Amino acid sequence: MRALLGIAMLASACGSSGVVDVTIPGTPAYVVYRDSRGVWLTPDHAADGTWRLAVEDDYELWSVCRGLGEAFYVQGFRGTLDDGPEQSLAAMPGLVGCSDETPAAITLDVTGALLQAGTIDTCASTQTSVTPTGWQFAILAHPGRCDLIATDYDHTSTLAATRLVRRQLELADNTEIGAIDLF
Repeated sequence: MRALLGIAMLASACGSSGVVDVTIPGTPAYVVYRDSRGVWLTPDHAADGTWRLAVEDDYELWSVCRGLGEAFYVQGFRGTLDDGPEQSLAAMPGLVGCSDETPAAITLDVTGALLQAGTIDTCASTQTSVTPTGWQFAILAHPGRCDLIATDYDHTSTLAATRLVRRQLELADNTEIGAIDLF
């Protein structure tokens, strides 16, 4: 009995984990995800249009879809367990899943400054700089709601040191974020 209790205590000390089911309308040609900044994995195809991810907390998912003619397009998003156990690409701004529709045009500029070396992500693009004293960013985003994620890297390791997330920014026009200081 003590051994079982010790295993249960060890499991709870290691953090929580969960399952997230992501609905991708249509038939993706390829789907991958990763937990935090771990290795890329292929999710289980749980049911028609639903892909099952086993994650610890934050995760990233990308799907490759066949577009009209011979074209392909890639769609992706980032989330956390706090976002809920069920997600749908069709419900996210600018994403349509794998359908006959083409994704919304990326038409908005999001600009600002990150006061440390690091990465800025929106739901449509990413920009990175190793400039230690700060840098200006100009990245693209879809109209609608979008998360902005700023990450500072400890360049002596592969681990992210600090993150700032601005959830559900409402983007209707080009947007100036201003200066972001992660410390």
